[in-house]
Amino acid sequence: MNLIKPAFFTLVTFLSVIHPLRAQAPSKLITAFENYTESPREVSYLHLNKSLFVTGETMGFSSYVFDKFEKKPSVLTTNLYCVIMDENDKVIKKQLIKITDGYGSGQFDIDSTLTSGSYKIKAYTNWMRNFDEHNYYVQSFRVIDPEKSQRTNSKNISNQIDAQFLPEGGHLVAETQNTIGVIVKDSLGFGISNVEGVILSESNSIVGKFKTNQFGIGKFLLLPKTNERYVAQLKIDQNTYDFPIQKAAPKGICLSLATIGDKVAITLNTNEATLSEINKTPYQLTLHNGKTIKSIEVDFSDKLSLTKIITADKLFKGMNVFTLFDDRMNPILERLYFNYNGIDIMSTTDTYTVTKNMDSLMVSLPVSKNTSSTGKVSISILPEATRSYNHHNNIISQTYLRPYVKGIIENAAYYFKNIDRKKKFELDNLLITQGWSSYNWTSLFKNTPKITYNFENGISLIANVNNRETGQYLIFPTRLNGSEIVTIEDDDKNFVVSGFFPLEKEQLKIGELQKKAKIGKPSIYVQFGPSKIHSFGVVNDPMKQKQHTFVGFSDSQSIFQSSWENIEQLDEVVVNANKKEDRIEKLKKSAFDQIDVFDETKRRAFRNFASYIITQGFNVRQSLGSIVITNPRAVGSARTTPLVFLDGVLLTDLSVLYNFDMSIVDYVQINKLGFGEGIRGNAGSIKIFTDPSISVISKYGKTYQAYDIPLAFSRKKRFYTPVYNSYTSEFYEKYGVIGWVNEATIDSTNTINFSIFNTGTDRVKVFIEGVTNQGDVISEERILDLN
Repeated sequence: MNLIKPAFFTLVTFLSVIHPLRAQAPSKLITAFENYTESPREVSYLHLNKSLFVTGETMGFSSYVFDKFEKKPSVLTTNLYCVIMDENDKVIKKQLIKITDGYGSGQFDIDSTLTSGSYKIKAYTNWMRNFDEHNYYVQSFRVIDPEKSQRTNSKNISNQIDAQFLPEGGHLVAETQNTIGVIVKDSLGFGISNVEGVILSESNSIVGKFKTNQFGIGKFLLLPKTNERYVAQLKIDQNTYDFPIQKAAPKGICLSLATIGDKVAITLNTNEATLSEINKTPYQLTLHNGKTIKSIEVDFSDKLSLTKIITADKLFKGMNVFTLFDDRMNPILERLYFNYNGIDIMSTTDTYTVTKNMDSLMVSLPVSKNTSSTGKVSISILPEATRSYNHHNNIISQTYLRPYVKGIIENAAYYFKNIDRKKKFELDNLLITQGWSSYNWTSLFKNTPKITYNFENGISLIANVNNRETGQYLIFPTRLNGSEIVTIEDDDKNFVVSGFFPLEKEQLKIGELQKKAKIGKPSIYVQFGPSKIHSFGVVNDPMKQKQHTFVGFSDSQSIFQSSWENIEQLDEVVVNANKKEDRIEKLKKSAFDQIDVFDETKRRAFRNFASYIITQGFNVRQSLGSIVITNPRAVGSARTTPLVFLDGVLLTDLSVLYNFDMSIVDYVQINKLGFGEGIRGNAGSIKIFTDPSISVISKYGKTYQAYDIPLAFSRKKRFYTPVYNSYTSEFYEKYGVIGWVNEATIDSTNTINFSIFNTGTDRVKVFIEGVTNQGDVISEERILDLN
């Protein structure tokens, strides 16, 4: 069958210069766009260690916040709100995560509050609430309770089919050639692959054909006749479905985009009925990336078709939004185009090394690109056959693609893995089906975003003074804040402190400085802001996870020990000055380990940590900024270095303990045999707990007023993997967890180093996401051969 191929005379303009919009387009458009984009924007992304969780596991996540326009980690934001919601948008869990130089991390326990079902996790800043743009992160995930879900089959899909036919640029015009995008979805919203379809005219003639790819996306050419209706006929699983195609407008302009090497050709087609009305009427074809806009003037000059060729140096890296405006500055056509050139994507090489210890493996992964930038990387380590990691977005798609489209994209991460010509072609087809960008020109012309919500810098507090003696107040230190003395004038009624970063369970402690260096309880009332997790509505629900068959287990057999089960958690104990012995007894009863509580005498006795830990039976060697600790009583000979924790965080680099000051040590917990630490603790463990207020209390005393803090930052915790009964079972291979590294770095040799638990398996699958401070990104899925 021969398809209709119109032969139009085309005017082609080779465009080597695109002038800034300021030089040509009306000031209304200039002012509106510049006002709208003047304020900075942020984009958030969470790297979750899985997308399917089993009750008893821990969800580990790393948080990345980007400058939307620069595509680099944000240096402004410190507060990131992370919430888990059910399908009815009820908040189940929530945390405030501290962001430093665009990065943070946290974790949620998948406990009894998360029953089997689908959930979504959302991450956003207060600043994002100012803009009607998809700059926030939202991701669906599933939870399965094995005790209630012995075997869950794939969810049945009804025969309800949704097919959409979307003209490129957004306008279908009669009597000229149009490109029409196709997207075919099932009842759950997932694309249906390999659907073959034909386009039938009123006379039942075939005038077009298409076939969808793995995401249900395709396209075809059509030259519709005036007042004629067309039907798309699809064949799916031996069934035939008919869908009407929208009627073509008798007048108008349609758009088509094509890549020619590293250039882009924009073709504008019209018909005779339209040409007589728009002949030599100036139109504006604009190009923007959400921050900067460029423009060229176009007119048809008695021709039915014209083509503008934009050279590579005039394209933005990432998303390019082409919009055609008529002579009254009405947007009439829009097309999204993605330019991969200029995006600095890193990858790891095949020359990695694996060093085996008795219970762990040290992996060194070189990065292909030499960079002097510092970078943060998060890594999920799962069994090779895992079915638990199926995120729709990665760090690249969330930063470069998601904020610019209105619709939901299935497996957007796919377009940024193993990039080749096929991937670029498929993404371009996807963008045809997305229609108009997330930038609404009507709203843009009418409204400049109203800045209601500020950039937050930790927690701010207003201390309202009722009565005063000296007007000098001492704010006691916390884990993340030093002490601070505030002086107010006689006529001041309050004082304000910003940049306060309290951790969960910490209190604000304030004393009023009195004569002779004494301190008393102040008479003040404190207000905190923010005092709760801000709410932030989601415009579009995220793409759900596909449901595959879930492999259950025997009723009589426990799958694993929960991630957080039997983990020692020594909560802060309230100090009663008259009951020091009671506090020591409480600490000793809360753990099996040796508890050594420090007092002023003991703090003065040891000049640094090395001199102290030697007295506890460990061998220590420190020099030139490094420190090595070994346990001569270690079980076995493969590992002699104990696990060392500082305020609950496992230290992967002990250099922080070099000449460590003991003046703020509260107590040390020592476990020489590693009881309760698993195989990895065969050399024992040392847990150091500090109290920053100790030095202040020793100088001023313990008289102060303590205030509960309504909203505080989540504490960093060690990620514990579940303990499985079998590391060879089908359940473990598909749903198990080997490790999660939330904060690896790219070192000076351009290498990523991390350790994982040795389960005895030969191969593992790792999922790497990260970014450098210069915006180089990495998103990689690969198999590591541990032999």
